[in-house]
Amino acid sequence: LGPETGAVPDLLARLQDALLPPALPLPARWHALRRHRLRRASRDLADEVSALMRRRRATRREDSPPAVADLLDTACEEGALTREGATSVIVANLFAAHETTAAALSWLLLLLDRHPHLRRRVRDEADRELAGRPPTAADVPRLPVAGAVVKETLRLYPPLWLVQRTVEEPTELAGFPLRRGQRVGVSPFVLHRDPHHYDRPAAFDPDRWIERPDTPLPKYAFMPFGGGPRNCLGTHFATTAMTIAAATLTRDYRISQSPGTATTFDTRTILQPHGLTLDVAGPRIIDRDVLDRSIFGT
Repeated sequence: LGPETGAVPDLLARLQDALLPPALPLPARWHALRRHRLRRASRDLADEVSALMRRRRATRREDSPPAVADLLDTACEEGALTREGATSVIVANLFAAHETTAAALSWLLLLLDRHPHLRRRVRDEADRELAGRPPTAADVPRLPVAGAVVKETLRLYPPLWLVQRTVEEPTELAGFPLRRGQRVGVSPFVLHRDPHHYDRPAAFDPDRWIERPDTPLPKYAFMPFGGGPRNCLGTHFATTAMTIAAATLTRDYRISQSPGTATTFDTRTILQPHGLTLDVAGPRIIDRDVLDRSIFGT
């Protein structure tokens, strides 16, 4: 949407709240009210996004930095997409892609701050492979350390900490009968910490993804984006974006947790680091190895 966000952040939070299940069982009549609240929150968010896109079309200059909205506008002008469809794409990305990727990157930056030797490895790799230029998707295969950090972050702190599915046919799972229509939940957060599949499962160890184990993981032992036919369509996009962001931010900035702040889990919708505040220093103007030695004594 560009630099102007309007009321989108507040409306997005309202939509997320409307999607939350009730803390207590509610009478049947309250479910109709919840559905009405959800429809209204969705409509208000779509209306705001549509208004911002119209405003951007009317005021955008040729030298303005491009945004996703501009690409969608071009698709609309070429007849490949309707204006309503373009709005739906933006809303879907705001809700499904932006929030999850932002949460995962927050965990990643926090973990790198807690493991300075890994932060230096990501930074040195970016310096060596990128030579000061901005990375692109084509550079991702040349950034294995950054990619492994992304993957290990998603293992320990998957934004989709709980995946639910509806049983379509009667079946049995681990000896428990399941009826049609029942809801079944799988927690990647718990699954990714299973010692049957991971050595030192609680440790942040990106090298586990670089030094491949002799025995490959079972198919569903790693599923930060879900699995099966309902696997997230944005898997490749999200991991690519996170790898590029990790390399760029670590190379150009010193990011650390603010003193005196504490981080706890927020699981209302996705797994987010509640209370996390990060200090950003940069762009860098002094030798970083000297800075590292002065801070960490190494």
